[in-house]
Amino acid sequence: MYILHDKISKNIYECQYNITEIRILVKTVGEATFNRNDSYSYTVGRMLKGIDKIYESFYFNYMKELIRDKILKNSIELLLARGLKEILISDIVKKAEVSTRTFYKYFESKEALIEFLIMQGVKGNMASLKMVKQQVKDPIDAYVIFTSTTYPGVKRMSAQFFIDLVKYYPKQFDLIDSFLLKDVVDFNTELIKKGKKMGYFRKGINERLCAIYIAEAATKTMFDIFLGRKEYTKEQVYLEIHRIVMYGICTEKGSKRFKEAAKNYFPELFG
Repeated sequence: MYILHDKISKNIYECQYNITEIRILVKTVGEATFNRNDSYSYTVGRMLKGIDKIYESFYFNYMKELIRDKILKNSIELLLARGLKEILISDIVKKAEVSTRTFYKYFESKEALIEFLIMQGVKGNMASLKMVKQQVKDPIDAYVIFTSTTYPGVKRMSAQFFIDLVKYYPKQFDLIDSFLLKDVVDFNTELIKKGKKMGYFRKGINERLCAIYIAEAATKTMFDIFLGRKEYTKEQVYLEIHRIVMYGICTEKGSKRFKEAAKNYFPELFG
């Protein structure tokens, strides 16, 4: 989701190095083509100025990206760990080591920042879902692989983040809810249908109802259980919910396939 600072710096350095090489090449070609006169100086000078403008534009855009990335990276760390309500813009700019004025050049408010972060998160999950749909043919493999892509977010997200999102930012929460109850439900419905035909899942189950339960349980039920029973971590609850679902709907053949897939793609899920 985020561009690494050292990668940006390396790209800027490489661009600067390449521009220098091009400048030398232009001068070399110019000297070979023209006599050292006003025509030569004027032509090569214009070419060098054009190259410098390209580099300045490149450098300026990358610096903008670098600063925005610092704000995003540090804000998501704070918000996920401590919740949305408690964190102030002053906390974000302090951690990101930028000024408040700089923050407002990129985001008009904390709410705008949160909406952007949620949108980026949803887009990232949608991209993962699309990739799995296109590239993974086995339905149980697809289920396990997609679940593994959502697990890092669960590990990083505090319960307070989820509570604040539902309570204070319903518009942003609706973006996540819509993704879960439409895209993820449709995805799991098709997986279950395909899995039933392959003998992985029990024939008597309702694909749509099961898919809705999976989507609801993976977030809302997980936090309800986690908040009500402090002896379990949210990671334990999340993984156990997915195990319960899969062992509940799988045939003997499907259970064996699930164990294989979990070992291969998501060892934490195998337990």
